[in-house]
Amino acid sequence: MHFSKKVELSQIPGVQLRNLQPITDDRGWFMEVARFHLGAQTQQQPQQQNIAQVNLSWSKKDVLRGLHLQSAPHEQAKSIRVLAGSVFDVMLDLRRDSPTYRQWAAVHLSHYNHQELIIPRGMAHGYLVTSAESLILYSTDSHYHPDSEIAIAWDDPDLRVDWPLHGSRPITSPRDSQGMSLAQYLLAHD
Repeated sequence: MHFSKKVELSQIPGVQLRNLQPITDDRGWFMEVARFHLGAQTQQQPQQQNIAQVNLSWSKKDVLRGLHLQSAPHEQAKSIRVLAGSVFDVMLDLRRDSPTYRQWAAVHLSHYNHQELIIPRGMAHGYLVTSAESLILYSTDSHYHPDSEIAIAWDDPDLRVDWPLHGSRPITSPRDSQGMSLAQYLLAHD
């Protein structure tokens, strides 16, 4: 029985893929990656994600991190940017009221495509490093809370994520290699 299916990134409510625009010249490039509005919000100034924590993650090729989320009341929205290298980034919608509940989407992020992925609260997230190494900057809107952390098995056959492993086995942490299945998560959280 398949509990999940792949959907297009644009179909998942709240997920955004922002194209960041570098300004280039002979010296290299400069890029604005965040703008914080002081005072009242207007329609011309959309609500910004509140940043509570900023993390850096360096990984080598074939490292797979995830799929992670934090349970209520410690859910986290995330902003993901690849500063060096490339990753195959996956998000799984676990918000019961979402039209894409139990569905996943993926995107290739790299330092070449200058994209930022915004993932709302209530979604599991993970990535596979597809370059020799990667450096990822991600911001969250709440602090890490270890007792609320959940790992969903990246290789759960009910998810059917087509990770670009090309026959190799990914490098995972013990926690990620023992993540719960989607069915186990649904039994515990539905």
